[in-house]
Amino acid sequence: MAPANLPQTRHLPLELLIHILSHADSQTLWRSIRLTNHTLRQEAETFFLQHHLPNFSLSRMYTLGSGSRHRWYDIRATVKLTFKSINKLNPQYALFGIKKLQPENYHERALEKWRTICAAGLSPGPRWTVRFEAVSHLLRLANLVAAEGGEVWCDWRELANVFFHELETSQSRVGEPKVDGMDAEVYEVRPEVIEPVYSRTRAVGEHGG
Repeated sequence: MAPANLPQTRHLPLELLIHILSHADSQTLWRSIRLTNHTLRQEAETFFLQHHLPNFSLSRMYTLGSGSRHRWYDIRATVKLTFKSINKLNPQYALFGIKKLQPENYHERALEKWRTICAAGLSPGPRWTVRFEAVSHLLRLANLVAAEGGEVWCDWRELANVFFHELETSQSRVGEPKVDGMDAEVYEVRPEVIEPVYSRTRAVGEHGG
């Protein structure tokens, strides 16, 4: 909970306010300080955009099989998207560009399939692996919009709200956030890359990473 005297920060010099925000962790900044008053909301969101949003990444698994029906033996691919820029005309949206496609030996095929998925429109149903500060959560993002070349426009406030809500929920449920390796039945998290792992593909020697 934010300290009771935080509303008085509207009278602080901007430089001092930014210095104070720099000492808050990202979760406190978004879920507590930002909600205190209008001045803090503005400055906290600006600070978040500059210092925290660039550290988010989005990953999604899909299959390389044809059609909409996924068969257990289809090759799994993963696209990883990282922050690129804020939309100047609609600053509610941030552009996330393709950082990595796996499996690497199916790169062109994976890229073609991903662009086909984007061209058809990104539905809110599939869950995304959202990673931030070595913490990963599987989340649904309702307001994603496909951009050219397989890039994605993301409502960055929705992204932060959903991520930190899930982070608090997981902390209250198990006492700590889900960090690398704690959800190995769904995916493996390694430095710089998230690789889907499915038991059925292991059984036939086909890995998604």
